[in-house]
Amino acid sequence: VQQADFTLFGFLEDLAAKVKVNDRIEYMKPISDSSGSAREAVEVRIRSVFQDDLVSLLYDIEHSPHALKIKRLNVRRVDRDGTLDVTFQVVHHG
Repeated sequence: VQQADFTLFGFLEDLAAKVKVNDRIEYMKPISDSSGSAREAVEVRIRSVFQDDLVSLLYDIEHSPHALKIKRLNVRRVDRDGTLDVTFQVVHHG
C-alpha cells in the first residue's frame, strides 16, 4: 500500500475483514484532533469478539508498516459466551 493512498479507515476495514471480525464492528468513527497536527485517529468498537481474534487484530495494527499506535484500549468480558466487547483508538502519525 502506498503511503499516499493510505487511509486509516480503509486499513482498519481491510484488517477487520482479514481477521473476520468486520461483522462484529459496532462503529468506527473519526476523532477530531484539535492540535492541528498531521495525524488521523479513529475510535473502533467491536462487540462479542473472541480473545484470539482481538489479539490478532491488535498485533497487526501495532506491527503494520504505517506509523500506527493503539490508545485507550477498553476490554470488557461478556459473561454469557466468554467473548469480549472492546473499544480502542488507533492513531496514525502521517
